[in-house]
Amino acid sequence: MAKKKKNNSEESTSESSNTKPRRDFLVTGGAILLGVSAASSMAAVVRFASPDFSTGAPTSFALGRASDFKLNTLSWLRDRDIFVIHDKIGFGAFSAKCTHLGCIVQRTSDGFKCPCHGACFGPEGEVLSGPARRDLPWFHLWADNDGMIWVDSASEVAAKTLPLSQLKQQSGDEDES
Repeated sequence: MAKKKKNNSEESTSESSNTKPRRDFLVTGGAILLGVSAASSMAAVVRFASPDFSTGAPTSFALGRASDFKLNTLSWLRDRDIFVIHDKIGFGAFSAKCTHLGCIVQRTSDGFKCPCHGACFGPEGEVLSGPARRDLPWFHLWADNDGMIWVDSASEVAAKTLPLSQLKQQSGDEDES
């Protein structure tokens, strides 16, 4: 009987030595799968939280003629997500996309509000309350000889309107360079 007992203990030692590498393999494999899953989940969260401003559209395009914009108005060009302002000084254009995550802001009595996360902007796109930290960007404008006003949405400028005569001068400066 003692011999049998010895064989059973040998068998159990042999079984446990076989299961240990298997257990280590399963633990290591599980840890790797957990790590890959966590990394891909984090990548998805970062992608979701990052605004996508790339639309593939050209950055320079015609807004219209000066006469298309009534004095003391703010026009929203929906197809370009740009606001065009025409005041007593002249013309200006700024983005309708919230600088937080790129949602289209909505006009309010005090300026603009992002419907997605509640950022508030003043009438010229300046941040009044977060989560946005940057003002709505204003874009470079110029006018060609035919009176067409153009915008370059890739070129940010200071927030101000410019007289049409100055926009035409800027057009001439660009043609010479």
